[in-house]
Amino acid sequence: MNIIKKQRGAILIEFVLCLPIMISLCFGMYELYRLYNAHTVTYNIATQIGMWSSVDTSVVSQYIQKGYDLGSSIDLKNQGSILVTGLRTGKANVNKTQWVMGSGVSGITKNSPNLSNSSAFSLDYQTIVVEVVYTYKPMISLSFISAQTLKKTFCIDYRGDSTLFTTIG
Repeated sequence: MNIIKKQRGAILIEFVLCLPIMISLCFGMYELYRLYNAHTVTYNIATQIGMWSSVDTSVVSQYIQKGYDLGSSIDLKNQGSILVTGLRTGKANVNKTQWVMGSGVSGITKNSPNLSNSSAFSLDYQTIVVEVVYTYKPMISLSFISAQTLKKTFCIDYRGDSTLFTTIG
């Protein structure tokens, strides 16, 4: 009978010692999942907006809004921003248009210096660059996961009949 009581006490002590390690492992795996999910979501948003913008640049604001809808699982509206830049070159000029939406910006801001018709990319060469920036903040403080800024860039170049798709970051 005395041996059984000693074993129960030993099991209780082992459980108390192992419990914090097991809880830390579970929270760590959850945070790694959230970080991986944030990487995947920002990559998918940059790619989708880039592909949509390559088809029709006249409604880029709607594409950015759809991107924020896709990023609702990681709270992209409050912790990130989307920047779409359209560059076009003609015979002797370069024009640039930017659409920005994110934390600190109310609505979608469109900036198009030196550009009279920003919705028509019909000249010889066109480049669309989509940047999705997201600040990942862990829910709990762990030594191996800290706050990070994730930046995904998707670039589309049109050169005559060929198209080049590039993903950076």
